[in-house]
Amino acid sequence: MKIRLEHYMSSGQRPSQRPGQRPGQRPGQSPGQGPGPVARLLAVVVGVVVLVSALVLGFVFFIVIFGLLLVAWLAFLARSWLFARGMKESSLKAGGQPGAGHAGGQETLEGEFEVVSSDKGDPSDDTRNGRGRP
Repeated sequence: MKIRLEHYMSSGQRPSQRPGQRPGQRPGQSPGQGPGPVARLLAVVVGVVVLVSALVLGFVFFIVIFGLLLVAWLAFLARSWLFARGMKESSLKAGGQPGAGHAGGQETLEGEFEVVSSDKGDPSDDTRNGRGRP
């Protein structure tokens, strides 16, 4: 082995090179030439096939994700519609009219009240001027 290594070192070739092969030259390749036309054509065909496959798979994944999002959105709309319909039916069963008690998007609570203290001289019950208890 020592003799062969010295032979390569004295001839200026690397141990991985074959006799007569220039540096950077691939095995089976003529000196000073790049890949042949068949290899170039094969590389172009393989590259086009890979790119087209990537585009088709990307489009398929996009369609699948879009379909899942569409189904989820439709399920949300259906659930919201059923919830609103159920609230409307429960309001009708309670004796109310649809839309009653809603003015301008705000809910109005109706009720009766009774004045417990009518002491006009009590300063802690004076809420008209912003003083006292509410």
